[in-house]
Amino acid sequence: MSALASAGSASHRARDARESQLVGRGAELAELRSIIDSRGSVILVGESGIGKSSLLEAATAGFDRAVGGALGMLRFIPYLPLVRAVGPLPESDPASIAVAVVDRVADGVLVLDDLHWADDATLGILDRLAGRVPVLAAVRTGDDGTERALAAARASALAELRVRPLPEHDTIDLARRWRPELSPGDSRELVARAGGNPLFIVELARAGVTTTLTLALEHRLRGLSAEERACLELLAVADVPLPRPASRRVLARLVDVGLLTETEQGFTTCHALIAEVIGRQLAQPRRRALHRRVAALTGDPATRARQLMAAGDRAAAHEVAAAAAATSPPGLRAALLGLAAECSTGPGAPRQRVEAAEALVSTLLIESAERALGPDDDVAGELGVRRQAVRAQIRFSHGDSDGALAAVEAAIELADPGSALVARLLVERAWIVTLRREGPRAVALAREALAAVRARGLPDAAAQRVLGVAVSIVGGDFDEYVGLYESAAAAARAAGDVAEELFCGKLLVASHESGDQALGIRLGERFVARAAEEGMVALGQSIRASLVSLVYSHGDPERAVRDAHALLAESIERRVRAMTAGFAAAALVDLGRIEDARRMTAAGRTIVSEDIAGCFDVLWAEAELALAEGRAREALRLADAFLDRFRDVDYGDMSFMHVTRDWAAVELGRELAPLGAPPRSLHRQHVPTVIERQALRLLTAGQNEAAAATFASAADGFEPYHRRSEIRCRWAAGESLRRADRLVDARAALELAERLAGDRWVPLANRIRRSLRHAGARRSAPRQAAGALTAREREVLELVGSGLTNTLIAARLGVAPRTVATLVTNAGAKLGTRSRAQTALRAAETS
Repeated sequence: MSALASAGSASHRARDARESQLVGRGAELAELRSIIDSRGSVILVGESGIGKSSLLEAATAGFDRAVGGALGMLRFIPYLPLVRAVGPLPESDPASIAVAVVDRVADGVLVLDDLHWADDATLGILDRLAGRVPVLAAVRTGDDGTERALAAARASALAELRVRPLPEHDTIDLARRWRPELSPGDSRELVARAGGNPLFIVELARAGVTTTLTLALEHRLRGLSAEERACLELLAVADVPLPRPASRRVLARLVDVGLLTETEQGFTTCHALIAEVIGRQLAQPRRRALHRRVAALTGDPATRARQLMAAGDRAAAHEVAAAAAATSPPGLRAALLGLAAECSTGPGAPRQRVEAAEALVSTLLIESAERALGPDDDVAGELGVRRQAVRAQIRFSHGDSDGALAAVEAAIELADPGSALVARLLVERAWIVTLRREGPRAVALAREALAAVRARGLPDAAAQRVLGVAVSIVGGDFDEYVGLYESAAAAARAAGDVAEELFCGKLLVASHESGDQALGIRLGERFVARAAEEGMVALGQSIRASLVSLVYSHGDPERAVRDAHALLAESIERRVRAMTAGFAAAALVDLGRIEDARRMTAAGRTIVSEDIAGCFDVLWAEAELALAEGRAREALRLADAFLDRFRDVDYGDMSFMHVTRDWAAVELGRELAPLGAPPRSLHRQHVPTVIERQALRLLTAGQNEAAAATFASAADGFEPYHRRSEIRCRWAAGESLRRADRLVDARAALELAERLAGDRWVPLANRIRRSLRHAGARRSAPRQAAGALTAREREVLELVGSGLTNTLIAARLGVAPRTVATLVTNAGAKLGTRSRAQTALRAAETS
């Protein structure tokens, strides 16, 4: 039974207080209920105290609802908001977790408050929840996590509803509900100071003052007993609900006056701003004492360690975190070791910091590794060498490959010759040189490293993996380098090295762009699930990035974009972000979503590294975007700049940039230089690029029939590995036949290309239809059925579904807001819907 079961009137009064804050929110409430009725999803956005939580509660009244939310101090715990909503979840892959949530919500509504504090795992599966159950979420503006949460919500197609400040007349109405005798002068002063924020309005009106929120809350706190105030102070520093922070009498009283609320997890302040105001008033000794008490009340070791650290008891925090790390899965273990390292003091601290940083780097938690490592202490001997090696890995992750290589070579010089540490450093050096695409040198260093590791009887999984990548980049045999990855993964599994096993899994996934792509996708999904089971979020993200690339190559640009958006909404390592942004942009170009592609490449440009692996995907997508927009001159300039910059670098994917460059030159009527022999043996998905370039030279020379046959050969070569290139070559084969006046054969080739492109590959489909018309086939834009939406209506409704207001849509499309409103109204009449949100949802369902 609730601690407040005997205080029913208290909960009623608290609910009345919340509902009173809905003054002036009729339109928002109607919109939310319409979205729920249509089983849609939405995120409320607004400042703290603006009434988002009250709207969520009022809108879902009468529905079965699963209510959860994120907590600031516990934002590192995976799926916490969902666990708070539906209870414990299986330790499984994201898809299975999403299914469990959907099953438990059933026909109800999922409410997720304070999404700005949500962990990456929760944000990462929003797209698996929205559309299957109504998701109503809220996010506070101005928080560090706001944009991350909004990006995830937008990628998951949640409508976006801004909760605005109340206008003057509603402000006065709300204030007078709490203080009917409010004078006109005080009303004007309150309007000026409250800024239309319902929480501020109520607190200022109740206090009878018109100064600041702090003074208003202090006015309320003066009437509390010492025990009641102590309870509020405890919850203010806890930042998490506590089951029994005070006596029943005290809890009932604080709920009654609207300062506390009871959740399934315990009691918490009614609003984060209340906790913030109380917290700011606490002297440091008092604050530390309260943190110690919270630590004693919580059963979660990570929370206890953080509270002890805030209390200044670093030794106790270290002990708790270190003990918990010993029994935790690898991902959580690394995070707890990092927390323990931050708390470590005394002679053993440098070693603990280095060991924690090594564990964190191995799971790709780079920022945590930097924090754990701390400042550059004067550490000598083996520990100093290991510290230098970790610094090298951190530098490389930040895009500084020159600094990373210099750091690891300095570490090799400092280490004892012939030691196990030197062998491990040789592996690290070979890895950096390999990722710098230094070809034969990378292979030589990788073989040297593998021999050194085996000579000392050390685990050789990492060395095998590095050699496999080195062999791959010089165009070695597919079976050889995939065999090395499989052997390395097996060795890592036998040694219990989960991080290395997953790293090899990522490489297996990426390699299958030249192998069995369907198998690669299945493997990738299994490795992502394995990473989730082990709590290795960053490694899972890296594998997901490789899956985005593989899915795109395999011919599913919609999924590539969807998965990329979900991944980019999370906090991910810089190189992973750049790669994902590049492939998402390329997929958006192929889908004809040019404006989205332009935004994606612009964002990617800000995070690319100087080395070729860290920038290629974004820069190639940028050149392809220019080509698709008809800016062949700009595409040529971009491609030439890239190829000139990296002319001496051996990088297989560069062959795709050569193709882009050649197509741009052909469109400009430029002469193509003769083809030279490739610098090395190419991977299977790269081999057809040479054939396609040969075909382009035949085409520009007027040898149309030979060009058609060569394009067809390139298309056959691309078919198992790169669907977009296959379709382009099949179109080019048909166009070449048309130019040779073989119209029957041209139409047959172009119709095959048309079937492959469908309505998905928009720029290519447009080219194919144009060629078909020139070849004598009848092709026109599909007619609208009676009552069907026009293209402009669909365009507007897609933007409505993205959460944009009529004003923003009008600005984007260059029309008047009244025009947008008319288009939405007309579409609603055609679809038989009652609200703007319903119309957008129905349009999406029928598209």
